[in-house]
Order: sequence, then structure tokens, then C-alpha cells
Amino acid sequence: MADPVADYPYETRLNILHQPLEVIDVKTLADRCQFKWFNQTLCKVNDSVVRVGIVEGEYHWHKHEDDDEFFYVVEGQLLIDLEDRRGRALSCPKEFYTAPALRNAPSS
Repeated sequence: MADPVADYPYETRLNILHQPLEVIDVKTLADRCQFKWFNQTLCKVNDSVVRVGIVEGEYHWHKHEDDDEFFYVVEGQLLIDLEDRRGRALSCPKEFYTAPALRNAPSS
């Protein structure tokens, strides 16, 4: 079986791309994206950051012990698998979902 990381290397950019009062053009960013798995921090809101993720195919399984994660589908479909809980399917437009940090996760 092929290694998905080798096939589609991750491009993760943690720099904050935009400051307050700047317009964020996600469509242009997505249109110019040359990566299969891309994350870019767009801005900071209080103590949180907003990131865009552009994903084609299956992303690696990972977990967040201390951080909640918010998903909003702009285009396409996102299937979210959760350990020990029922997975979710999000389709555009206008669907979102918050996966709690493991420390905050309700028991099944």
C-alpha cells in the first residue's frame, strides 16, 4: 500500500496571514493552491486562530488532546471520523461541526 504522506505531502503554514480589518479572500487562496493537503492560518480571533484546510483524499488520523476543532465546509464534502463516537459527514453549503478536545469530549 502506498504511503499517503509520501503521495501528498502536507503543507502547513502557521504564520498568521491576515491582521484585523483585512479582507480574507479564501477563494483566491484555494484557487492558487498547488497542494493536495494544505493548511494556512488565516487570522487570530481572541485566543483562537482560524485556519483554512484544503484537502483532497484521506487525511491522516490525528487527535487534539487540548484543543476543540471547528469545521466549516465551503465546497465539497468532508467526512470526519471520531474515535469512539459516530462520525460526521459535512457537505456544503453552510454546514459546520465542532469536535471537542479529548479532555472535553462527552462520553459515548
